[in-house]
Amino acid sequence: MDKALAYALAAAAATLAGAVVVVGGGAFSARVMRRAVALAAGFLVAVALVGLLPEALSRSPGSAGLVALGGFVLVHLVQQVVGRIAPHGAHGEGHVHVSAPSTHQSRAGAAGVHASGEPHGAALAGANPVRAVASIAALGALVVHTLLDGVALASAQGGEARLGSMVFVGVLLHKFPEGLAVAGLFIAAGFSRTRAMLAAGVLAASIIAGVLITNSFHPQGGVALAVSAGVTLYVGAAMLVPEARDRADASTAISFVLGAAFAVGARLLMEGR
Repeated sequence: MDKALAYALAAAAATLAGAVVVVGGGAFSARVMRRAVALAAGFLVAVALVGLLPEALSRSPGSAGLVALGGFVLVHLVQQVVGRIAPHGAHGEGHVHVSAPSTHQSRAGAAGVHASGEPHGAALAGANPVRAVASIAALGALVVHTLLDGVALASAQGGEARLGSMVFVGVLLHKFPEGLAVAGLFIAAGFSRTRAMLAAGVLAASIIAGVLITNSFHPQGGVALAVSAGVTLYVGAAMLVPEARDRADASTAISFVLGAAFAVGARLLMEGR
């Protein structure tokens, strides 16, 4: 099996595992989820800047910088379009919050009971249509994000094997919180547990689709690594860093620094320093 596809399957499984925790009645501390997202953000930003981009520049010095910038800008434009389609307040101030839903909300939904104490079926019948649309819009934005994770996974395989593995670790770190988030959003909007899991399944399939689409273009060498650098930098800096910043505390800041330090240390070990 293609290594990128195997990585995508593992990331998809992590997304589904997060959703299972919500619909099964469990919950993780929001602080723990923030730390995981901050750790992933620091790791991905560092991987892009000290791993992928230098490697791409060494292979394609004339074009790698422009390709990476083009990938970053293109992803930004796509994300902006999705963000404008989503109603204001659907997922925070224009971006998707991937931290865990509240414990009370998650457990109430998973038990088939709305936060108000009504049976889940009754809550669905009287669900706020704005909240339902908001959860679907948030899923759409997360699907774009997850497709990009797949692109980064596939294109990173054009370099050293360990470099591709580092991108995988960074992606994997935030898949579980995303599964928690999307299932929690759907439960809170009044959807059934089955539909919440279906939403998580769509998200899980997206990263696999991202890998398959990228593999169909067969990107080679420095160009592939430059694309991965641009996409990885955007996912880390523009998508995940705001999550850590908007819910900032000392532990979140430390987690971001540790994530970056972990990536730099892994890179130095790869180079035998």
